[in-house]
Amino acid sequence: MLERVCLESTVPVGQEFKLIGCSNGLLLFGAFSRWKQVFFVCNPFKPGQFILRQPDKPGYLCGIYFHPLTKDYRVLYVSEINNDTEYLVLSLHTLQWRKLCYFAHWPKQKVAPISIGGLVHWMVEHKPVIMTFTIKTEEFNARPHPGTMCHLHPMPDMQLLQMGSCLAFCNLCCGKIGIWVLEDYINWVWVSRYVVDLEWDLKCYPFAPGNEINNDIKLVTIENGDLVLFWAYRGLFRYNLQLKTIRKIPIGVSKLDIQSTNSLLMTSYTKSFVTLRLRNFASFHDIERFRKI
Repeated sequence: MLERVCLESTVPVGQEFKLIGCSNGLLLFGAFSRWKQVFFVCNPFKPGQFILRQPDKPGYLCGIYFHPLTKDYRVLYVSEINNDTEYLVLSLHTLQWRKLCYFAHWPKQKVAPISIGGLVHWMVEHKPVIMTFTIKTEEFNARPHPGTMCHLHPMPDMQLLQMGSCLAFCNLCCGKIGIWVLEDYINWVWVSRYVVDLEWDLKCYPFAPGNEINNDIKLVTIENGDLVLFWAYRGLFRYNLQLKTIRKIPIGVSKLDIQSTNSLLMTSYTKSFVTLRLRNFASFHDIERFRKI
């Protein structure tokens, strides 16, 4: 079911507004402008959004997770100084930042990771690598992504999704979406499962009038055998991977809202009643005190 949620108007939206992560119903957002970035946590079905103070180092938040031993929510921050990539972690219970480790890779910025089976997964920026983070031990690892590099398309066309209890790797290249599934996690064995042909009937699924055909596509999720994707100037669709059938999903937005995959934020979400106490966070009145980057 598609549900539209409006956040309160006090959210400090910048030039860009991105979903950075999700854990047990808590969403981590980033609002980005030319001179500053602001990160905040919220449950879209509970009142209040809480701004997170960033450490005094250039970088960005890249994920949120729930630690099973200490029973607290934590966020990850990555900073690169003098070619050293350092990771810091903030407990949302104590509000204390601490250095975690140095690691050779950094995740794609402004892209939400996929959390499955106690691990967090990211695509690595500009490298054919998938980064993993074990939540319980707070340790990073790096593994190669499946398939071969498609040199005709950049890294943004490679994306991770959750497919049931498995991790899926999707590669948009040459008018097709290749979908690989990680079937053996210990030995890191991937299996090529589906190929989605994007040569759809223009009469049945037209682009908005006056706009050229494009492949500005955002993959949202894979659920119940359907690949959910948003296609700029075309709309939101469910593609059944077995039957190869297409169904357009009405989303009730204007034509301006579908002109780019950056114009709408969509994610798979399980509604929860998790909330965080306001005293643990900075108020929106503190926004101008945040360090500019």
